Amino acid sequence: MKQYDAIIIGFGKAGKTLAAELSNRGWQVAIVERSNMMYGGSCPNVACIPTKTLVHEAEVSALLYHDDFPKQTNMYKQAIGRKNRLTSFLRNDNYERLSKRPNVTIYTGMGSFISANTIKVTLPEGYIELQGKEIFINTGSTPIIPAIALATAMITFKKMFQLFFLIF
Repeated sequence: MKQYDAIIIGFGKAGKTLAAELSNRGWQVAIVERSNMMYGGSCPNVACIPTKTLVHEAEVSALLYHDDFPKQTNMYKQAIGRKNRLTSFLRNDNYERLSKRPNVTIYTGMGSFISANTIKVTLPEGYIELQGKEIFINTGSTPIIPAIALATAMITFKKMFQLFFLIF
């Protein structure tokens, strides 16, 4: 079983900042993130940055092609591509910055408690158990669709960012 001074579950803003600070203090740190598409957390991957990117693109599109829906649709497809490149860059940058620290180990898998100081990380090729003196839970956001009649017509922000066409 691998031993760490700290185990951080979640690679969001707080988790990566805490891992860097503890690393600077000489702690051995493990950070566990269940998805390689979420390094850096919700903000750079599915919330703040992609939302602002698409809002900006929509404003430009409205100025350029006010009454031309086919051109706006084409621009939306391009905007999704630009948003995907930006979020990919940020995700990779977040991973690289933390992975280069000599006393930080990143595990991409699902973390769950076995005991008060032991985490089981389920990886694609099996699992590993980690023991930590301190364990920090830094899990992120999850959209919830309310139980109302119109719920089947709702699109979460995660689904919206996967669309390659406009819906009206």
